[in-house]
Amino acid sequence: ISKVDMNYIEKKKMAFGPMKRADFFIKEGDELFFGNNKIMILDTPGHSKGSLSFLIEGTLFSGDVLFQNSIGRTDLPGGDFDELIESIKTKLFPLPDKTQVMPGHGPQTTMGMEKSFNSYLR
Repeated sequence: ISKVDMNYIEKKKMAFGPMKRADFFIKEGDELFFGNNKIMILDTPGHSKGSLSFLIEGTLFSGDVLFQNSIGRTDLPGGDFDELIESIKTKLFPLPDKTQVMPGHGPQTTMGMEKSFNSYLR
């Protein structure tokens, strides 16, 4: 979890029950490893102030930021449509077209498909 989202959750008491404070926070530029795989952290605010995406060897885990032919909701507390579009265009669009995108839910896609066909991003 990002420190931004943790602080917001605590401040607004948005948790659905008792929430343990994170042992550590992650941010863009941090390097995490899953086995021998390096995980790149990307700050992608917009769905929430602290939204993060994770890039692992050509696969992007976009959470609720980018979906097949859609984008994350911005009507919830902390959401910002303009910030979300900016995040996608500056952080995700530079990724190669063949990058696989695994959203938080729904079907997978590729960056090339989203650059070409996602009507929210034209």
